[in-house]
Amino acid sequence: MVIFFDIDDTLVDSELAHKKAIRTVSSEFSLINKISEHIDLEWLSITDKYLKLYFDNQITLCQQRHLRIMEFWNSNGQQITEEQARIIYQRYHLIFLHSCHCFIDTISTLGKLQDYKLGIISNGTYSDQIFKLEHNHLAPFFHKIIVSEKVGFSKPDKEIFRIAARQINLPLSDCIYIGNSYDLDYLASLNSGMKAIWLDRKSTQNDSQSETIHSLIQLVNHPYLNH
Repeated sequence: MVIFFDIDDTLVDSELAHKKAIRTVSSEFSLINKISEHIDLEWLSITDKYLKLYFDNQITLCQQRHLRIMEFWNSNGQQITEEQARIIYQRYHLIFLHSCHCFIDTISTLGKLQDYKLGIISNGTYSDQIFKLEHNHLAPFFHKIIVSEKVGFSKPDKEIFRIAARQINLPLSDCIYIGNSYDLDYLASLNSGMKAIWLDRKSTQNDSQSETIHSLIQLVNHPYLNH
């Protein structure tokens, strides 16, 4: 059996990192004097929109990065050029990556699962995802790291899960996948043939039939690992 994990908002707190990065660049580039939760939510919404377009192969990596900066600046009363957006994004990206820190339950849980093979299945750019793992001293825990940029398929496409199972040389039914997104992680991996567990850290559960945990530490005693 192998246990695969998502990275962002599963192992590391990417949402908090996004908030810190947008607040910092908004201040440094004189966009917003008073940061509010509304600004955070606006940025997260814009980010989700353009990341989805990118993972659906509708826009390029550079476009998704620059367009979301331009939309955010425009929605807050400033028109900027793509070159200005590129400069701002470079600073944003650096802050974001260095602000992606482990959740408090991540390393302790992974340490208790060393009797199992562990892997990663993640959407994103390979260099970013490897940085997050290495920066947080997580890389040594994992036998196999599957990132959408490298394999050419993104969640929720079933193929990224099939590729992961083939690379670990196990049937899908012998793989467990844990992630924070109900659609991209839980339903997608379940539909591919894997066992799926939804990590619902914010207790937003809307499916009483789903296999759900609210902290990674609950994995240790989960029935999938103790049958």
